[in-house]
Amino acid sequence: MRRTLRIFPLYYAVLALYVVLTFVLRRDTPEGQQFFANLPAFATYTSNWFVDFQAGVSTTFYFAWTLATEEQFYLFWPGLLVLLLALRPRRLSPAALPALALLALCAASVVGWVLRDQVGFADAALWVRILASLAVPILCGALLALVVDRPRGYAAVAPVLARPWSPVVLALVVAVAVVADLHRQALGVLLAVLVTSLCLREDGPLFTVLAWRPLKAIGVVSYGMYLMHMLAVNLVEAGLSRLSVGPGPVLFALTLPVVYVAAYLSYRYFESPILALKKRFA
Repeated sequence: MRRTLRIFPLYYAVLALYVVLTFVLRRDTPEGQQFFANLPAFATYTSNWFVDFQAGVSTTFYFAWTLATEEQFYLFWPGLLVLLLALRPRRLSPAALPALALLALCAASVVGWVLRDQVGFADAALWVRILASLAVPILCGALLALVVDRPRGYAAVAPVLARPWSPVVLALVVAVAVVADLHRQALGVLLAVLVTSLCLREDGPLFTVLAWRPLKAIGVVSYGMYLMHMLAVNLVEAGLSRLSVGPGPVLFALTLPVVYVAAYLSYRYFESPILALKKRFA
């Protein structure tokens, strides 16, 4: 319930705004028609199962796939874990079961990716799309949380991940992986390891940078920035249409303050009153 109060209200408010804007401005365009065809998937957090983002038409509200993956993890993982615990062989400890399940889900995701890439999204069976939609970064993050929560697991990874410069080194590795265009699944694993390292050691150079007040301020409203960044990009592009400013540093620099202000106002006047209800479920 607490997570629902954080995610659902703003998501559906922004989706409703997209419906209005698309109907007014783009309802007769291929992008607009595609958006309304995809609307049931966006409304049910299933766009990663049913929306082909490589179909050749720019997909409005495309970023919803990440939230779909997140919500599906929240929905299915607890039930799956309860089922596995009920069917658990006596020789297998309850502590080991979640880790084994997460490893199995990671493997299933890789299989889904391979099968989907072989035939393409449009021709892949639904069960293949579902397997491919399992988020390896989320699964790895949960797995690493289980590992470091136990003394033996922490002792095993601490010499590598819990040193002051570990996050810096891992951040550089991630940067190299991005430049080298490493496979997305492998990059997701590296990011999960980086986040784990930051959680284990709340000091060091990188943690000091992330604790900088402007970055913390962005972190507070980052969910709103995520949902509204394309609206801000389109607004800035419309204002700069005569200047022929394409994607790049200039567009980013001009969009950042616009989307921050929009996200701040949303957080202050729309999200905060709703988030106050989370106390009832503490």
